[in-house]
Amino acid sequence: MVPQGVHGIMCVALRCCDGPDRRVPHRLDVSVRWAVLGLGARFPGVENPMPDKTVADLMHKGIIACRPETAMSEVVRIISEADVHAVVVMDYDEQAVGVISHTDIIRLYGQDLSQHAAREVMSKPPVTIRSDAPARAAADLMLQRGVHRLLVIETEDDAPKPVGIVSTTDLVRDMRGSRWTWYMG
Repeated sequence: MVPQGVHGIMCVALRCCDGPDRRVPHRLDVSVRWAVLGLGARFPGVENPMPDKTVADLMHKGIIACRPETAMSEVVRIISEADVHAVVVMDYDEQAVGVISHTDIIRLYGQDLSQHAAREVMSKPPVTIRSDAPARAAADLMLQRGVHRLLVIETEDDAPKPVGIVSTTDLVRDMRGSRWTWYMG
């Protein structure tokens, strides 16, 4: 039974492939399908197969940072060479004041990047989450705020200290460990 207010179209391509040759689809009731999609925690009686993990379990540890006055040409070079999707903008008190992502950067497409500073482009303030928060809370916050990554912080002497980044990619990679396979057919 599909939980009230939820439409079954989300389950169209989901099949259970736990047969001996891993290609034979087996019957899978809808309540299990919803739990696999990560919605189980929202509906009473639907088991959640995802273990209780924290943001610290999934995040990329450490950050790549720049200062607010850093030229965007340098930010783009850093992002490209480090093969990351975001750079944290830090002030001289070592506090995060913003984040620059690919989406922020492409707003300058076709412009002279050396004429723009990080402070002009960064998304501010950064959306943060504590490292000891549940991973589910990170997913909910990303959806609520419409962002693809969160700055992970720990508090040290009452001041938040950036310790990493958790992204939608990190959450999706964690979900892939289940025995469910997406396929079209």
